[in-house]
Amino acid sequence: MPARDCYKLDGVSFGYHAGRPVLKGINLTFETGDFCALIGPNGAGKSTVLRLLSGLFSPQSGSIAFRGRSIDRWKRSEYAKKVAAVPQGETAVFDYSVRDVVLMGRFAYRSGPFGLESSHDLEVAERVLEMTDLVPFADRPITDLSGGERQRVLVARALAQEPDVLLLDEPTTAMDPLHQKLLLELLERLNREDGKTVVLASHDLSLVGTFARRVCVLVKGEIVHDGPTGDVVKNEILSTVYGTEIGVVHTEGDTVLVGLLRK
Repeated sequence: MPARDCYKLDGVSFGYHAGRPVLKGINLTFETGDFCALIGPNGAGKSTVLRLLSGLFSPQSGSIAFRGRSIDRWKRSEYAKKVAAVPQGETAVFDYSVRDVVLMGRFAYRSGPFGLESSHDLEVAERVLEMTDLVPFADRPITDLSGGERQRVLVARALAQEPDVLLLDEPTTAMDPLHQKLLLELLERLNREDGKTVVLASHDLSLVGTFARRVCVLVKGEIVHDGPTGDVVKNEILSTVYGTEIGVVHTEGDTVLVGLLRK
């Protein structure tokens, strides 16, 4: 496998129920340093791809390799230092403080009989709280936060793992426009300056068109388009994929506006 291959999916199929496949023999490669968005209608298989990449599930057929080694051959603690996932709509059950939730991202680095956080763990947590604009919320219970604020906490927890790869499922859900923009700019900066690989699923096609460098389109468990963003985020492609008229406008500063058209 070439050294730049981060993930390689070879003939991967998966379903949550017998006889109802969600993914159908997909072949896909993500290179180190990719910033790729997965798009497609509801139920297309986007979240399932991310769950398989995170190691939460294993393919029912086919194989997934991370850096040339099958995911199931990685020690979980070592994998957690390389790959961090941000799920969609994780429910907060306990009223941990925001800082404590972020520190959970340091679990793979803890050692000793009690697994207490080190001074470095605390420094990392404070740094990512600042990066995600969460310092004012650090001592508040996560159960007191709005949906968008909680989503930012989950992103901060993932960043605290100091991973090489970020897998994000609808990361801007419930966020206000300012924090959507700040988060995507942060991901873009981590990708360009630190070389982090970013794979995210999103229905926000304007954000996808503006920030992602590559777009992979899934429909009914199959990849129907995969390429540079400018080649995929087009009126005709999106309108066909989503079954409704969609307009795409490119403005100054490489900003892409995508919206529904009413005839």
